[in-house]
Amino acid sequence: MSLRHLDALLKPRSVALVGASVRAGSVGALLLGKLTDGRFAGEVWLVNPRGALDADRAVFRDIRALPAAPDLALIAAPGRHVPGILRDLGRRGGKAAVIFADDLGGGDAERHLKARRLVARIARRYGLRILGPASVGLQSPGLGLDASLSPTAAVAGDLAFVTQSAAVASAAVDWAASRRIGFSYAVTLGEMTDIDFGLMLDWLALDEGTRAILLHIERVKDARLFMSAARAAARAKPVIVLKTGRRSATARTAHAYSGAVTEEAYDAAFRRAGMLRVGDLDELFEATATLAGRRQPVGDRLAILANGGGLGVLAADTLLDLGGRLAAIEPGTQGRQTWTRGNPLDVTSDAPAERYAEAAQALLAAPTVDALLAVHAPSPFVPATAPAQALIDAAAASRKPVLASWVGGATQEAARHLFVEAGMPNYDTPRQAVRGFMHLVNFRRNREILMQTPASQPETFTIDVKRARTVLQLARRAGRVELTPEESLAVLQAAAIATAPTFRPVEGTAYDLVAALREDPVFGPLLVFGRGGLVGRRLDDRALALPPLNMALARDVMTRTRVWRLLQGGDGQPAAALDALALTLIKVAQIAVDLPEIESLRIDPLRVDARAAVAMAARIWLAPSEQAASRLAIRPYPKELESTHALPDGRTFLLRPMRPEDEPLIIEMTDRMDREDVRMRFFAPLPRLSHEMAARLTQLDYDRQMALIALGGDADGRRHAWGVVRIAADPDNDSAEFAVAVRSDMKGHGMGSFLMNHIIAYARTRGLKTVMGYVLSENEPMLSLSRRLGFVPLRVPDDPTVQKVSLRL
Repeated sequence: MSLRHLDALLKPRSVALVGASVRAGSVGALLLGKLTDGRFAGEVWLVNPRGALDADRAVFRDIRALPAAPDLALIAAPGRHVPGILRDLGRRGGKAAVIFADDLGGGDAERHLKARRLVARIARRYGLRILGPASVGLQSPGLGLDASLSPTAAVAGDLAFVTQSAAVASAAVDWAASRRIGFSYAVTLGEMTDIDFGLMLDWLALDEGTRAILLHIERVKDARLFMSAARAAARAKPVIVLKTGRRSATARTAHAYSGAVTEEAYDAAFRRAGMLRVGDLDELFEATATLAGRRQPVGDRLAILANGGGLGVLAADTLLDLGGRLAAIEPGTQGRQTWTRGNPLDVTSDAPAERYAEAAQALLAAPTVDALLAVHAPSPFVPATAPAQALIDAAAASRKPVLASWVGGATQEAARHLFVEAGMPNYDTPRQAVRGFMHLVNFRRNREILMQTPASQPETFTIDVKRARTVLQLARRAGRVELTPEESLAVLQAAAIATAPTFRPVEGTAYDLVAALREDPVFGPLLVFGRGGLVGRRLDDRALALPPLNMALARDVMTRTRVWRLLQGGDGQPAAALDALALTLIKVAQIAVDLPEIESLRIDPLRVDARAAVAMAARIWLAPSEQAASRLAIRPYPKELESTHALPDGRTFLLRPMRPEDEPLIIEMTDRMDREDVRMRFFAPLPRLSHEMAARLTQLDYDRQMALIALGGDADGRRHAWGVVRIAADPDNDSAEFAVAVRSDMKGHGMGSFLMNHIIAYARTRGLKTVMGYVLSENEPMLSLSRRLGFVPLRVPDDPTVQKVSLRL
C-alpha cells in the first residue's frame, strides 16, 4: 500500500475544479463557492469545456490547458466523462483526484463496475490517487481547504475523521462545529476504488497534526493491509471506530452497498488491532467530545460532583454498569463544607460557585481520583454559568480530565457555551458523559492488553504437517470434503492436541467447551471459543480471535466468555487447567496457519478439568480448492527464517525472528550492555528499557517489520540474547530503516556484521529498494561497519550529531 501522492490529496498546493459551474444547485457551483471564498491560499484553476463562466473568472477548457499540473483535481463532471478526465490529468502530471459522481455507467450497474475497474487501471498507470467514486470530498481545515459537499465547514483541530458515508460525514462535521471541536482532516472515501481505510490510517498515524483518529466503517477492502495499518496507528494514537450494518435486519441493506460480513469478525479484528469500537453515532460523538478535551486518564477511578443526589446516582449507576470505578473519597478530600459526603459528592442545589470550586479542587487534588465529572441541574438559587466557570477554573489548574453535564434546556445554554469556549468536554446527559469517559478508559485497557508481555508457552510444539496432510489427501482423493470423526482426531493428534484416548478422569468438575476454526470472507480464518454442547448454543457464549495466537491472546479470548468465571474455580472446586486450555487454542489457531486447506474445524466437546484439556470429538471440513496462507489477516511468525550458526570460537547460536515473548530477553540484553553502548543505540542515556518500549521492540507486524535475534548459551546453561537487528519498512515497501545492537561482551566476534548481512539479505527478498539508518556521528565503529557494507553516508540537515547511512539494494 503506497502513500505516494497522498500529500497532494490532503495538503495540496494547487487545485483544479473540473466541471466548474455557476448553475445553482450543481456540484460544480457548490465547490466553486467554497474554493473561491478566500480561505484556501493555494492556486485554484477552473476547468469547463464550454469556456468562460462569467466575466470575473478565468476558465480553462481542459486540463491540458492548465498552466501547471495540479496537485489535486476535483472532478464535478458527469460520471461518463471521468475516465477521459483522469487520462488527461495523468498525462498532465497531476497527482490526486476526487470523483464526486456516484454513477459512472449511465444507470447501468454492470457498466458502472467496468468503469470503476477502468478508473483503477488509469490510476495505476499514472500513479494517481483516487478518492471515490461517490465521495463527497474532503476538508483540510488547517489549509482552509473545503473540497467537500458538506454544508458545514469543519473547524481546524487535531482529530481526523474518515467515513464512507456522505450523510455521516455531514452530520459529524456539523455536530463538531457547533461545539468548536476541530478536525485535522474530514474525508469521505466513497466506493474506495483506490484510497481506503488502510491507506488513510497509514497517513494519519504519521501525521503530526493528527492526535486521534475517528472512523466510520461499512466494509474493509483488504483485511491484511487494513490490519497492518490499524495495528500501527493504534499504537501511535487513539483510534475509535463505528462499524455499521451490525444487525441481521440491516445487514442485507449494508450488504447491498458494501458486502458486509460477520460482525463478530470485525469485533475480533478491531480488538486485535487495539482500536476501540463504539456502538452508534451517539457514542461516536461522545468519544469525539472526550478526545477533544485532550487529557487522557491514567486510570478508571471517576469522581462525580453533583448539585443533587439523583443526577449523581444516575451517573454512578452508569459508571458501574460500564465497568468503571467510583473513586474512593478519602477523609479530608471534601474540604471544609458540610455537604453530603461520599462519591457522588452532592454539594446541594443551592451551592454557590465557591463551593463548586472548593469541591472540584479537592477532588482533582486527591491521589485516588483519575478524572472528574461534574453534573449540574438547573437551580433556582444559582445561575448555571457561575458553577460552570468555577469548574473551568479548577480544571485549568489540573492535568486530570474534567467532564461536564449541565442537564436541562434553555437555562443551561449559556453554561454550555462557556464549556465550548474553554474546550471542556460537555454532554447533554450524565449517561453520555460517563460513556465518553469510559471510551478513554476502554481504549487504555485495550492498549494495555495489546502491549502486555505474553507468558512463555508451557511446551513447544510443531505441527506434523506431513502426517496431517496424509489424512487430508486421503479424504480428498475419495471425493470427500468432510473428514470422518476418526480422521479429524488424527489431524488433531498431528497438531499435538490431546484427544480422547489420552483422557484420564480426575476429581473435580470437567467443563465441555468448544474450539473451532471458521472462514470469514473478509478476515479469513477465525478462532471460535466458548461453552460447548447444547448449553453453549442456547447461551451463545463464545468469543472470536484472529490467528495466530500467543498465551496472552489465548487468555484474552477465554476471558471474554461467560464460562470463564466457572473455569477459574471456587466454591471448593479447583480451577481448570487454564494454561493447557490456552495452549490448545494456540494449537488450533496454528492449524489455520500450517494447514490452509482446512476450511473449518470444530472440536466439541473440548473437555477441560483441573489437569488437562482434551478433544473428545472433532469434525473437519476441507476447502473446495487449495487456499493460500496469505488469506490470514495477520501474517504469522515466519518460522522459515530460523537458522543455526557458529561463532569463530565454535560457540553456536540460533538466529530467528523476534517474538513478543522475547521481551525479558531484550531487557536483560540491554541491562548487560555498557551504558555508552546503550546511548549509541538509542541516541540518549537510558537507565533501563521500560515495558512499553520493550513491547514496541518485540511485538512486530511481520508484514512491515522484521527483527532477528541471536540466541546463544552462556555459562549458566540458559539461552540469552547476544544481539538483535531490525528493519521497519515504510507502507510503500520501498525503504526500510535499520537498527542493530550487540551485547557489549559479545563485541569483537563479528556479530554486528553477521546480523547486518542477514537483515540486508532479508530486505532484498522483500523487494525493498533501500535500507537506511541513523548513526551518531561519534559512533565510529558503526559508521565503519556501514561503509564496509556499502552504505553511503549522508548529512542530516540541521543536526551535525547524526549521520544518515543509506544502501541501495
